[in-house]
Amino acid sequence: MPGPNGTIGHAEITIGDCHIMLADEFPEMNFKSPRAFGGSPVAVHLYVKNVDAVAKKAVTAGAKLLRSVADQFYGDRSASLEDPFGHVWHIATHIKEVPMKELKSAPPLWQRPPRRDDVGRPLGLFPHCRSLAGEDDYEFAEETMKYICLGYLDEKKWETVSESEQHALMDECFAYDDVLRKNGHFAGGEALQSARNATTLRWKNGKVSITDGPYAETKEQLGGILVLEAKDLNHAIQLMSKHPGVKAGPFEIRPAEDLTEMIRESERRRSTKIVERKHNAKDHPAFVVQ
Repeated sequence: MPGPNGTIGHAEITIGDCHIMLADEFPEMNFKSPRAFGGSPVAVHLYVKNVDAVAKKAVTAGAKLLRSVADQFYGDRSASLEDPFGHVWHIATHIKEVPMKELKSAPPLWQRPPRRDDVGRPLGLFPHCRSLAGEDDYEFAEETMKYICLGYLDEKKWETVSESEQHALMDECFAYDDVLRKNGHFAGGEALQSARNATTLRWKNGKVSITDGPYAETKEQLGGILVLEAKDLNHAIQLMSKHPGVKAGPFEIRPAEDLTEMIRESERRRSTKIVERKHNAKDHPAFVVQ
């Protein structure tokens, strides 16, 4: 059901046989998202068939990866995400049964410092229905930062490489991606089609100008993006220096910028404007356009 100004007034999602009702934030009706309060004490813990696929799909849809997909000591493979509205989701796939003796040998909850997300915020304490030793949020791990690794490729040079050599290099790249993923460093990534398929938008003379082709006509074009989790820039450089993709072209590494606070400030400004417009419309009904 549509709401005012292109918002969603009512929607539903189904998890199993449960229906969950959703709507966009409406501050003027006191319907607020967790971000309006600086976060929520409530999180959703959901078991899925393929946690890797669900996490990737969620990130593609706009979720923020708080904790990369990784195997846990109690037999789950899990990750934590924050959706665009501020709700935290823990998703997991149970991959093996762990003997009770092994679970009991794990450090107790109170000796496990809370895990934190990539900007240092504690993920909190969430009960876990499977593990007697405690949710994986209590596992100690060093704080990490996200780094965006931009891989460039000379397409003309790549096209001169034999098919067998291309396959060999791609196999090396995918194998190293698996290593990064297994060790919790691979937070996402996408390959790009040829720069010949690119379209560039520019703001020119007060309007959008559209041209075919990449933004810059250079020898080496952007060929893919890899999102890396590392302790610091030196750690990110160390990890990417081992990536076989460097043989095909250079990687540019940049720290990701956390826009959480900037988004919150923008939401507050926009909410204030909506309230002011409604107030002005009430005081001056003649100015309301039906």
